[in-house]
Amino acid sequence: KKINCTKFLLYFTKVCDTIQMENVYRENDYQKVITKMRREEEGMEQFAPKPEAGLICNIQRFCLHDGPGIRTAVFLSGCPLTCPWCCNPEAEKLRPVLLHDRKGCALCGLCTRNCPSMAVSIADGFWKLDSGRCTACGRCVDICPHDALELSGRVYSVEEAAEEVLKDRAFYDKSGGGVTISGGEVLMQAEFAVKLAEYLKKSGVHTACETTAALPGSAFEQLMVTMDYMMIDIKHYDAEKLWNICHADLQIISGNIKAA
Repeated sequence: KKINCTKFLLYFTKVCDTIQMENVYRENDYQKVITKMRREEEGMEQFAPKPEAGLICNIQRFCLHDGPGIRTAVFLSGCPLTCPWCCNPEAEKLRPVLLHDRKGCALCGLCTRNCPSMAVSIADGFWKLDSGRCTACGRCVDICPHDALELSGRVYSVEEAAEEVLKDRAFYDKSGGGVTISGGEVLMQAEFAVKLAEYLKKSGVHTACETTAALPGSAFEQLMVTMDYMMIDIKHYDAEKLWNICHADLQIISGNIKAA
């Protein structure tokens, strides 16, 4: 069934208008976003202390909408934006995230008794996680007999990530596809993304990148130079709405595009 794009855009804009965000002075609020990003970058050191290592949320095969041909998408962890419609919320944090399958959970309590940081609890018939306490050690995942827990986010070296995606090379060669690096926001781990793309290009693999271009600095230009194909996801065309909803600055985005 065909969709009227104009009507959909108007409806989508109205939905965005109904989302209530905090009214904080823009400049000060932007500094909060940058501070949050810097703190997460510092926290990243315990998981991936070198640019040759990156935190990957997921590797998804046989993707048909992330660039030309059949592709493998590498989703990096970490994103400073606050989009309420985010399709990969588990990739927001620049650290491994514990995921819980409520339907698969039997509330047996094994995870609560084996969590060294006491981050997991069961109360009033519900499984609860204190994300501030959780260290993503994975002990609860290993002990769960129902596979109801999963850690989203694993550290890969460039070579390990390349080895994983090159398993699908036959599909790239036949379809004119390749590897797309996405997120999260790729700019949060730009150095790792560039090194992975360079490694893959030496192997003759087409590389693409999905980014919001929403962070300042030279990282975006480095991605533009390295990647064969770029996709820029601008969350909203109205600067004020873009800021109020997603905490992204349209001037930074347009500046990155112009500079590249």
